[in-house]
Amino acid sequence: MSTFPRSADAVRERWTAVGAWDGTLLDAWVAAADPTRLAVVDGDVRLTYAELADRVVRCTAGLRRLGIGPGDVVAQQLPNWWEALVVHLATIRLGAVSNPLMPILRDAEMRFALQSGGARVLVVPGVFRGYDHAALADRLRPDCPALEHVVVARGGGFADLLATAEGGHAEPDRTSGDPVCLLYTSGTESDPKGAVHSHDTLGHEDRSMVEHLQLGPDDVVLSASPVAHVTGVLYGFHLASLLGTAVVFCDVWSPERGWELIAAEGCTVTVAATPFLHGLTHSPARPASSTLRVFGCGGADVPPELVREAARELGCTVVRVYGSTEIPTVTAGHADDPADLRADTDGRVVGLGELRVVDDEEREVPPGTVGHLRARAPEMFLGYHGLDRQVVDGDGWFATGDLGRVDAAGFLTVTGRSKDLILRGGENISAKEVEDHLYRHPDVADVAVVAVPDPVLTERGCAVVVPRPGATVTLASLTAFLDGLGIARQKYPESLVLVEDLPRTPTGKVQKNLLRRQVRLRPDVQALLATFARAGVQTYDRVGVAGAREQVRGAVRLQKPVAEVAGTHDVDLGFPVRVYPGSTGTVLVYLHGGGFVLGDLAVVDRPCRALAAASGATVVSVDYRLAPESPFPGPVHDCLAAVRWARGLGERLVLLGDSAGGALVAGVSTALRDAGEPPADRQVLVYPTLAPPTDTPSMLAQADGPLMTRRELDWFWGLYAPDGDPAAAPLLADDLAGLPPTTVVVAELDPLRDEGRAYAARLGGAGVPVELVEYPGAVHGFWWLDKALAQADELTADLARWVRQ
Repeated sequence: MSTFPRSADAVRERWTAVGAWDGTLLDAWVAAADPTRLAVVDGDVRLTYAELADRVVRCTAGLRRLGIGPGDVVAQQLPNWWEALVVHLATIRLGAVSNPLMPILRDAEMRFALQSGGARVLVVPGVFRGYDHAALADRLRPDCPALEHVVVARGGGFADLLATAEGGHAEPDRTSGDPVCLLYTSGTESDPKGAVHSHDTLGHEDRSMVEHLQLGPDDVVLSASPVAHVTGVLYGFHLASLLGTAVVFCDVWSPERGWELIAAEGCTVTVAATPFLHGLTHSPARPASSTLRVFGCGGADVPPELVREAARELGCTVVRVYGSTEIPTVTAGHADDPADLRADTDGRVVGLGELRVVDDEEREVPPGTVGHLRARAPEMFLGYHGLDRQVVDGDGWFATGDLGRVDAAGFLTVTGRSKDLILRGGENISAKEVEDHLYRHPDVADVAVVAVPDPVLTERGCAVVVPRPGATVTLASLTAFLDGLGIARQKYPESLVLVEDLPRTPTGKVQKNLLRRQVRLRPDVQALLATFARAGVQTYDRVGVAGAREQVRGAVRLQKPVAEVAGTHDVDLGFPVRVYPGSTGTVLVYLHGGGFVLGDLAVVDRPCRALAAASGATVVSVDYRLAPESPFPGPVHDCLAAVRWARGLGERLVLLGDSAGGALVAGVSTALRDAGEPPADRQVLVYPTLAPPTDTPSMLAQADGPLMTRRELDWFWGLYAPDGDPAAAPLLADDLAGLPPTTVVVAELDPLRDEGRAYAARLGGAGVPVELVEYPGAVHGFWWLDKALAQADELTADLARWVRQ
């Protein structure tokens, strides 16, 4: 059983005395609702309050049979499904703690959450959106000693959990101060922390927002925000039962699906983050009118211009909501506020909450002055699970980590995170202020501003922009726009990165930690990414095999012209090979990359010519048959045949492969060893992919690229080794002894970096002479792009040197 924080006596006395905490248990709202009224809509499932209550009682009995009781943790990694609501309510009826977790979490994040939270039961969705959560749970169980039971909803043992109502009574000795929910913060700036809430804190939040948003029993709640976020818990799990009305779950969000549900179910209210509001506002499916009357937008920065546009286009009241996992709502706009204040500010304090703005010495500042925000409220969390240090001061004020100003009328404007500042020449510049101005630019669809290091000024601002379709955005156009607004020049961004999308958490927060890494890319990489963004280049997995093959042929346009190599000719081995004759007696067999799916002799012709000229070796480029037409082991067999044939062209043999070609080189060397044939004199693996993706630090940090994403790697490996044959993955081989001396090249900003490091370490451990070379600031695939990326020439020179050794 875990130990959870509880409210201090003084805090309980304060909020009880003013009626904020009234002793109500959250699950009592379900019991108090009209049993005949509709409670839940989830696809084809429609539950009345009587049916919901019955399933909750049965789930309570099922969890009790698993040994769950007061203080235990029940984790669930469920989408917005009725099962998630039932598990949550059953858990708190047992006096246990509900721990909803985002469905997008994978091994590393889930391991952290389960280990730190100490969950005894985990409920997962089986396969959801193509991902096997049950298999994930099985992988994690050995590392999570507290985890005793895994229950699979929709395809597993969930029906057994609901088999009988016997033993489904609520725990009798519960109090409203008991911990009921463990929610992990988004971790956009640091490691996630587990915030603990009680019946009291969540209950007051919902009651105060019902009053503030002027909601009633005729409203219908759209629950699109993930139920693993505090917004989803409040408005998906509890708000509808407080009103005695229906909640409509949306498990896979798209603006079109949102409008479909609003129309079909008559949804009137939703609270969600900025991307949801942006999507509904700009969707081609947006109707001329709808039943939606209230949209509370929070959880991420809300541009004022979006609020104005949404209110105009949606025909409903749109208010900004400011809060956090720790204090769900500090301030919010109100329907009676002037429209400009609803757009330009985060509203006023809601209910019995309190807000202070202080300077660095904790002294209150005058109205209109930016300072650090301190808050306290009846809905404030109890503390962080597993964190002993005090998280509030002696008077109960919580440091939100945000900056803002409050005007004389009490309206708050959040200006950014305390850490989200650009320290330029001794002046603190609010990134959010600049973002709000840039969002008004007619060619800007989305924008974030982050700091980049500068040796003279400490930091400078960089604008990361998603252009509107068909628009051209330049740094000059942005600064001219800001100049027209009369903005101080010191606040202008001094560099620009164009992207297709901003990385966001499932709840809509921009992941600025990822953006800061991205903008630290070499200028030539940034320029290349901007070119790709303007050209609408998509990741390979999105365009399919034929589209990806056509797209990769465009790499030739990013290669420098290279002189022909005299005597170059093609040979048919049942598949083509191209020979670039040399004079040194060394034969270099090159196995090209492309994820086992892409590439041909034409794509790599110029790199091969350049390497032949620089090394003097006879270069043999192999056009092996590609997956999915020829999956594993077909490409390995072709490459092995080519290597055996090429031996006769010289006295010394070197094998070179980049990306997927690195795996093929390793496979060929292993096959030669196992057949008792002479090994190559050297093998060189350049940013190799050696196994299906796993949660290495580089894979997690660079999952979205640039130039190679985890999603693409999953796609490539699925086409190459659809049966998951471990023999296709050299990194997983049992024995690496007897392989040739090896050079492994990795790129610092490549998701595959740590695979290359791991393979080099395993080779060294097996007694193979190995050299690991890391290119700082480099990205995956840079060798083919020498016209755009300067490091390609460096690599060609290094390859020539290694070939000659």
